[in-house]
Amino acid sequence: MMKQSFFTLQNKNISYIWLFSICLYTGMWLSKYFHPLLFNAHDALKNFGISYSVMAMTGAFSFFYGKIIAKHSLQKGLFVGCILYSIGMFLRIYTDLTASIFSGMIAGMGASISLICLSSWPFSETAENARNKLFEHSLHAANMARGLIVTIVGVIFISLTELIDVKKIMIMASLLPITGFILCRSHIPNHLPKKIQQKTASIDAIKKTGVLHLCIYSVISGFCTSFIIPYLPILLEEQAISGGQILIVLGVSSLITATTQPYIVKQISNRKITHFFLISTIFLGTSTFLLVISNSGILPLAMIITLRFISANAVFYTQRVIEMRLVDNDRASERMGLIQSAFLIGDMFGGGIAGIFWSTGQIKFIIMAIGIFIIINGIYLLKVYKHYKKHEIKEATSI
Repeated sequence: MMKQSFFTLQNKNISYIWLFSICLYTGMWLSKYFHPLLFNAHDALKNFGISYSVMAMTGAFSFFYGKIIAKHSLQKGLFVGCILYSIGMFLRIYTDLTASIFSGMIAGMGASISLICLSSWPFSETAENARNKLFEHSLHAANMARGLIVTIVGVIFISLTELIDVKKIMIMASLLPITGFILCRSHIPNHLPKKIQQKTASIDAIKKTGVLHLCIYSVISGFCTSFIIPYLPILLEEQAISGGQILIVLGVSSLITATTQPYIVKQISNRKITHFFLISTIFLGTSTFLLVISNSGILPLAMIITLRFISANAVFYTQRVIEMRLVDNDRASERMGLIQSAFLIGDMFGGGIAGIFWSTGQIKFIIMAIGIFIIINGIYLLKVYKHYKKHEIKEATSI
């Protein structure tokens, strides 16, 4: 019998989380890239900035949304989240200030709720391997959607700019989240995640402390991310390539990341999670450092960006595995919402000052420092996790 391939999704739960993720992230990335184009065409970039800021601020309340979801079911949460996100994305076709504020608020709330539910979905499985598998396929779908959409948009920029109707594309994108929910509704968990086992008071306290440290790690991670990801096109532009070519480079890098993910996950499963997290973090920090010291042209820079994407994907996967070990199934929505809020707060704070440094042109040493900071932050999380494992083993041997 042939060995089951990565794409042979025999487990229905895996199949449907992959399908839902494809729909959600395809709509997300389509809207993300055509949203500023539409506003720019109508001389409304100021309103676009306001809409984006409102969306980020609304998303920072993920900890509150997570508490509400915890009182109901993931299925109800995803229904509300997808409806709101679809409405918010649809409203982006209107470029006036009032519509921009409402679209940002509704889309931010809908996206946050949907992502909390999606990150909590794997907790419906009681076995760790099953949870990891669900998250693996959701992450793979996200990378595939981003890679395909960014590449397609790049091709459109180069060859079909005058032939596309941006509004129609954005309307189509707005339908995808709710379409994903409708297609997968019967397979979305309709219950709160269950407890795996009874916890001792000390382990419960250690886990609560661990979640707090995860929040600190996420704030720093969001801060570092806001200095790099939004400004990758600028680094590529300095190599004298066009906007369409820039998107193609970023899209192909994402597709390579999605293609290599099964191999990366296999390597992680065969090694200690702590070892692979450390190695991936070092690669992520190093590739960040290299972004601003490479002056050898577009190809070396594209290779560094691809390495950074692959490293970031590996870090995120191993980080989520650590999160799933520190977060109890019955508190998944609440705790994942808290962690998501922490990341967005760091992202907002960093985003607020990153533009200042980039606009002055004095960014080289800041990015090098960010690369080092990424490694230090990873070591910090590793120490927190090892502290938890030490107490878990101690409790297990004392029973």
